[in-house]
Amino acid sequence: GANSVLPILSGFFADIGDYQDISLGVSTFTSHLGEIKRILENVCEGSLVVLDELGTATDPTEGAALAETILEELSRKGALAVVTSHLPSLKTLGETREWARSASMGLDPQTERPNFILSMDVPGESSGLTIARQIGIPRHIIDRAYSLMSRQQRDLRRALESVRKEKARLLSASKDLAEARREVKEQKKLCRELRQSLDAEMKKLRLEKLQFRQKILAEKDSILREARMRVEKTIARLPSRKQLPRAREELREEHRRLEKEAKEVGDAIERLSVVPRRELDREEIREGMVVWARKLRQSGTVKAVYPGKKKVDLIVDGVVFTVDANQLAEFREEEKVTAPPAGRSSLLSKHLASTDLNLIGQRVEKAIGLLDRFLNDASLSGADKVRIIHGYGTGALRKAVREFLASHPLVDGFRSQNEEEGDRGAVTVVKLK
Repeated sequence: GANSVLPILSGFFADIGDYQDISLGVSTFTSHLGEIKRILENVCEGSLVVLDELGTATDPTEGAALAETILEELSRKGALAVVTSHLPSLKTLGETREWARSASMGLDPQTERPNFILSMDVPGESSGLTIARQIGIPRHIIDRAYSLMSRQQRDLRRALESVRKEKARLLSASKDLAEARREVKEQKKLCRELRQSLDAEMKKLRLEKLQFRQKILAEKDSILREARMRVEKTIARLPSRKQLPRAREELREEHRRLEKEAKEVGDAIERLSVVPRRELDREEIREGMVVWARKLRQSGTVKAVYPGKKKVDLIVDGVVFTVDANQLAEFREEEKVTAPPAGRSSLLSKHLASTDLNLIGQRVEKAIGLLDRFLNDASLSGADKVRIIHGYGTGALRKAVREFLASHPLVDGFRSQNEEEGDRGAVTVVKLK
């Protein structure tokens, strides 16, 4: 077969066929012995010897004894021998000699025809009576021949027949077992794939549920923001502002509750991530790089990196935020859906992540709108001081920002960031009420 393996042989010898010659007075047995004598004289370690019908054409008892001693000599010389024989004592030699091993080619149990299957460690049945029946020898002759066999021969024949049938049954059972194992393996594979599919679907459903909750929280935040702005404006117009701290504290408490719930939802979404985000080293951060801001829970583009690379300006939905560099992580496009919807409803959670608002590059009208929302959110988050980064430029943005701060009901005062703080007018520090 394709998987057969043979050793490297030093020689090959065979005694097959019939070399008798009547004219020379050479019998079958004599011719076989002559060939075997030649083999014994020339065989050495690593030789392959093939002997057909060893020990036959003479008295079975003497032939069997001589055959065993010949095989014993071949084994002593280190030769590999393949021998066929119908002698019962040679058939069972593998059970009594460590240098021998029995094998047989059996018959199909249904058709009684050769199946050409080699059975190791199973003595073969000569099947002479079976063959006689197949070629048409009368049944009564076969039955009579069977009765003349010794009890030992009949017992051996029955035992060999039983072994042959049992081996055939075991072979069939082995094939059935192999097929069953193959089916079980396929079923396990299908179950594993189904479990993985179900796990992925459950994860997707959990993520969608959390994102829906996050959306609801954002809408609640938006509604609360608008309500707070109306209350602030109403209170600001009243002659007395005694109710202002109480109203503001109630709104702050509601915002803190919403912020806590939003954080819990965000943390749950974070845990559903298949691959954890890799934190960025400060040396990796470059201008123009898209990163993930953990506190903002959204991606942004690095606009500027501060000296020392401890802080960066990050553009998120058109708004510039100053954030700590150690809060930045690697951005993965497939996780973009975990961020809350952009817009006014998400500004609160963003602004709470920083007390700085960078308005550089914004038009005056848009900058004032962003500033108003930023001050409201900062007040609700409990901040007492914030920084507005407006830069120098033409001075128009700085002027508009300070005019707006002067009339805002939440502002208690403001000043330019002094030289000791590292600025000469590009940043305005605002004190909140």
